[in-house]
Amino acid sequence: ALALVIVPAAVSSFIVAIRLWKRVFDRDFAIVEDILLFLAQVLILVFTSTTCVAYQKSWYGYHYYEIPEGVVDHTEVQKWSFINSVIYNPILGLIKASFLITLIKLRSPNPLIHYSLWVIFTVNALSTIVASLVCILQCRPIARFWDRSILGICLDAANYTYGTMGIVLVTDVMVLIMPIWIIYNLLMPLKRKLMAAAFLSFGFAVTGIGAYRFYMYSERFEQTNNLDMNYDVRQGLSNVEVSLASIGACGGTVKWVLGLFIPFFAG
Repeated sequence: ALALVIVPAAVSSFIVAIRLWKRVFDRDFAIVEDILLFLAQVLILVFTSTTCVAYQKSWYGYHYYEIPEGVVDHTEVQKWSFINSVIYNPILGLIKASFLITLIKLRSPNPLIHYSLWVIFTVNALSTIVASLVCILQCRPIARFWDRSILGICLDAANYTYGTMGIVLVTDVMVLIMPIWIIYNLLMPLKRKLMAAAFLSFGFAVTGIGAYRFYMYSERFEQTNNLDMNYDVRQGLSNVEVSLASIGACGGTVKWVLGLFIPFFAG
């Protein structure tokens, strides 16, 4: 579980650092998209730290019978769960916004592609803002999220999770389609088209993990009597998802790095 949290964050931080260094070195720093990606990567590192703390506080990854009685403070665990949710929500939105701005700057001659990119950018921006606000305000008062003894109301956990994850998956698919559509219209050899599409479409993995997370959460909500839900790696999939998305936004950088060692990817 810790490996799923720490290793992807380390790799994505390395790739983003190379991208930013290369942009500055080549005097090709794109202020808006590079800053958005940098902010997302900072949040990924914060998310990694808070997830590790949450694991420690909840004894995540242990069988229920291995956890000493009374060592888990469930109120504190829920506080860290809330913090993780608040941090996670804007990360994918920032990465998608950065990637979409990059695609918009390609200035496709096809007006339908151009307008579609702006529509997706607007949908992504609105869904990111709304999802983040709903996450923070899902309980009234907010403190009821981690202390149910406080009077108030909370959104149904299953409906909230399905709603937010569903929106993320829809925008994932929309963003995934665009680079393939753009490259399809370019006049270049098929081999180069396939290579370009591959490096611009890391989102396949991100969307796949998002869909698997959706399935895992649906199983969790159905298995309400499972005492051993802590013995799992499901929570780490969120960290893998955001780190892969960050790497995916740096497809060109990944290709450049590979080209340094493998001539096939150079040029």
